[in-house]
Amino acid sequence: MWPFNKKSNNVIIKINDIVISGNKKKTLLASCLAQGVEVKNNCGVGNCQKCSFALISGEVDTKQSQGRMLACCTFPITDIEIMSF
Repeated sequence: MWPFNKKSNNVIIKINDIVISGNKKKTLLASCLAQGVEVKNNCGVGNCQKCSFALISGEVDTKQSQGRMLACCTFPITDIEIMSF
């Protein structure tokens, strides 16, 4: 994928062909919204499941709800590529 620096908290996030910078200490949803990338969301805590996504590559720490990964409850561990629904 992309170069990954284990000492840094910075990661690269590719979402639906848009590339942004992210941080391992911020949720995927927070990183996207902070950089103006629209991601469907409502509750921000995993209840509505509107921010579900598919992980294409990379590693994340996530809470899954009914088999779905949720951007509001996901922290990137490495550079990632995802597809939002």
